[in-house]
Amino acid sequence: MDELIDAATLQLKKMSYSSLTVDWYLTIWRGLKKYIIRHKLDSFSERIGSKYIYDNLGGIDYDQMTKKERYMVRAIKTLVMFQETGKMKRKVSSITRIFDGEIGLAMTDFFEHQSNQGISPRTKEHYRLNLHEFLQYLKGQGISSLGSITRMHLLNYIATISEEQEGKKSNSFTCGRMFFKYLRETNRIENDLNKMLPKNNFIKKKALPSHYSKEEIEKVLSTIDRSNPKGKRDYAMMLLASRLGLRSSDICNLRFNEILWESNLIKLTQQKTKIPIELPLIHEVGEAIIDYLKYGRPISDEPYVFLHVISPYRNMANGNLYSIAGTYFRRAGFNHKEDEESMPYVIVWQEFC
Repeated sequence: MDELIDAATLQLKKMSYSSLTVDWYLTIWRGLKKYIIRHKLDSFSERIGSKYIYDNLGGIDYDQMTKKERYMVRAIKTLVMFQETGKMKRKVSSITRIFDGEIGLAMTDFFEHQSNQGISPRTKEHYRLNLHEFLQYLKGQGISSLGSITRMHLLNYIATISEEQEGKKSNSFTCGRMFFKYLRETNRIENDLNKMLPKNNFIKKKALPSHYSKEEIEKVLSTIDRSNPKGKRDYAMMLLASRLGLRSSDICNLRFNEILWESNLIKLTQQKTKIPIELPLIHEVGEAIIDYLKYGRPISDEPYVFLHVISPYRNMANGNLYSIAGTYFRRAGFNHKEDEESMPYVIVWQEFC
C-alpha cells in the first residue's frame, strides 16, 4: 500500500496539483491504509475502496454529499484508476458511480473477476455503466440483498428504458445476464437467474458495410493536409487503420517498443481481445510514421507513438480516431453516420486482408 500511495503522490505532483490538493489526497489515502491494516486486508482493490466509502459515508447519494465527502470519493476513485491504468485524469468526471451495499459490493467483485479474465478497461467501464443503473433501479424498488433479486427485476428494469434506445436495452440485458451468471458460479445466489432469462431478442442495429473500396479510401486519405503536425499524425494513424486493419484502441495505444524497425514488423497485444498479433510494417506506413516522428510529434518522454498536438502532450484516447476519421470522411463526401462508425474497422483494402 505504501508503494502505491508513494507512486500516486508522485503522479499528482507531476501533474502539477497544488500542495494543498496533494495533502488532501494523502490524508484520505493514509486513512484508507489504516482501514486496510485494521481489517487485516491483503491489498487494495476497487472493492475495498467501495467498502471504505460505504463504511464511512453509508449509502448516501453523491448529489447529497458535502464537499469533504465528495473529496473522499474522488480521492479513492483516483487511486483505483491509477492502480488499474497507471494514469490519472486531471478532471474527474462529475458522474461518480458508487457501488455500495451487498449488491454493489458483489458488482465490484464481478468487475474484478472480469478484469482477471482479461477484459479491456473500456469493456469494464461498459459493465460499470450498465450495472450501476440497474443497481439504482434495485434501490428504488427496495431491493438491498442478493437473495431478493429475481429475473423479473432485470426484465422490468429494461422495460423502463426508452424504445428508441434499443442498443441500451440489449447491452443492459447482456450485462445483467453476465452478472447473474457470476453470482451463481460463486454461490452467492441459489437460483440460476441467468438460465431463467429469455433470449436476448432486442432489436439490433443494422449491420455496417463490410469494407470500402481502394478508390474510396484514397479519396478519404487525400483530404488530409500533411503539411502540419496534426495532418502528419492523422495520416499515419489512418494508414495503420486502412492498410493494416488495426483497431482504434490499438493505434491510439501503440508504443515505440511495439514497432520493430529492423524486422519491418509491428508486434503488439490487442487492447480488446488481449491476443498477440504480428503485422508487416509496409513501406508506406513506415514512411508516414517516420514523417510524423521527425516533423510532427511533440517532444515528449511518453512511450506512446501518437500524442495530442496541444499541451499536455498525452497519448490519444481510444475513441479519438473515430472523431478524426469522421472529419476526413465528411470532407471526402461520406456524410452518413454509418460511414464514420465503421471506421477504422472495415476500411481495409482487400489485398491487405
